[in-house]
Amino acid sequence: MTITEFKDKASSSNWRDDDGGKIKLKFLPGVDEASIQSIEAKLGAKLPVDLRETIKICSGIEGLLIDVDFTADTYEYGAVASLNRGFGFAHDGFGNYWYVDVLSEQEETSQIFFACHDPAFLDYVYQDISSFFDGALKLTLDPESEFGSARLRAVPDAEPLPYDLALSGDAELSTFANQLGPQYVFVDLRKPGSRTIINDDNIERRTELERHTEQRIFAYIPREKKKGFLSRLFGG
Repeated sequence: MTITEFKDKASSSNWRDDDGGKIKLKFLPGVDEASIQSIEAKLGAKLPVDLRETIKICSGIEGLLIDVDFTADTYEYGAVASLNRGFGFAHDGFGNYWYVDVLSEQEETSQIFFACHDPAFLDYVYQDISSFFDGALKLTLDPESEFGSARLRAVPDAEPLPYDLALSGDAELSTFANQLGPQYVFVDLRKPGSRTIINDDNIERRTELERHTEQRIFAYIPREKKKGFLSRLFGG
């Protein structure tokens, strides 16, 4: 569903939220090529083609349960440190954000990550901007939908890979593990639906958070867990 199709669907639909209230969406005007190039100059890379085409027609959407602004890039959250050029374009008002992972080589479609702050995790949610429109609408119509549950679910789908498993993985994982060593754990987010906890401390200490080239594979040094009272008492 392109932005034009989404706008047409919105104008001909009688959408209502879970309380029965009518949902009216407002599509903000698009921007010119110069404005898009200004955004790209700050990022140091071209936006994906589908996002570029969207921004020319619509710069943001009002009326959804989440705020969408395709031109702001002002949304800040620590987890984006693990995305080299995380372009923030939406947030839910609870400290959670959606980012496009912009690579140095322009991609045809937007690879979209959801960054949650409590607990801190990254969730690779979509492979194009049109899927985001569909998900954002589902969330607005029903906050308990699959999209909403993914946004709110506290337990991640997958744990980080320990060094030995990364070392025995495919060529990219193995190379990355060899470069960093056994003190790291590894996060493979190359497929949509992948999710992992990203430790808040490691987000802030960028030297302990690594990415394998521009592959969507990450690694960090886990924070040491503090010993509990009984462990300290009995020398555990």
